[in-house]
Amino acid sequence: MAIVEQTCAQEIPLYTEGKRHHEDFEGQVEQYRTILETLKEKTGHPAHLVAVCQPGPLLMTTLILYPHLGKTFGSAGAPMNTDAERGFLSDFARAMGEPYIDLLTTALGSRVPKGLPGEGRAIYDGRLQVLGFYILGMPQHFDNLKKLLTDLRDGNEETANRQMAFYQWYNYSHDFPASFLRDTYKKVFVRNELVRGTLGIQGRRIGVKDYPATVPIWALGGTQDNIAPCGQAIGHVDLIEGVDPEDRLVLCCDAGHMGLFRSRTVLDRYYSRIIRFLLERSDR
Repeated sequence: MAIVEQTCAQEIPLYTEGKRHHEDFEGQVEQYRTILETLKEKTGHPAHLVAVCQPGPLLMTTLILYPHLGKTFGSAGAPMNTDAERGFLSDFARAMGEPYIDLLTTALGSRVPKGLPGEGRAIYDGRLQVLGFYILGMPQHFDNLKKLLTDLRDGNEETANRQMAFYQWYNYSHDFPASFLRDTYKKVFVRNELVRGTLGIQGRRIGVKDYPATVPIWALGGTQDNIAPCGQAIGHVDLIEGVDPEDRLVLCCDAGHMGLFRSRTVLDRYYSRIIRFLLERSDR
């Protein structure tokens, strides 16, 4: 298993081999291509692609451009089709329009200070992003705090430690390249380009209908998800043509955004089905 995470913008060099580097949607896709080619070279097989949240549209774009690099494709809690169901983020993005993200990243943005690899790069402070997630899910966070205090009082150390470990992870943030945030915000939340078939990349215009019919697909969403509502998380699968019904797995569970990734119930009832789906389509 290879886990790919975004690098903090402070660590991304502003110049690569003497050329000005721009971190955007297309650049991210190119990085995924490099990673997937490396994995295929090392293992002899294409990888099962799993996108958690934001990378969903980017990873699917990579697969459409390079179908030989994916054995299967799946996404959980990802904004795959922001037209499929109304959600706060997509509604807000379209109400405010594209200039909003430019204004936000300019007004609240900064630049990487001297002495770091990304010196001079325009960034958006990741702590503000975390604050936004707290505001979106405040009732749940308040309930989590009450549960933590109750567990500490009652001596439920295992449950309390699990909750504290989660918030150590949740509160850890890194900075986003401003150009990447602007580009993905516009392409995914405002224009929904991949689903509408208007995504321009590498001199091509592609869309979800260009998805390779030979690659099985799965999607998982949560009915309580306020980041990517269940309809947005699974609403792309029905638009894909050519994939056999037995090679599609669409799941919607009663969970919020974080519950999709940390709930034991979701793990037992839903991810077990996803794992079986992948194993049945693996090289043995």
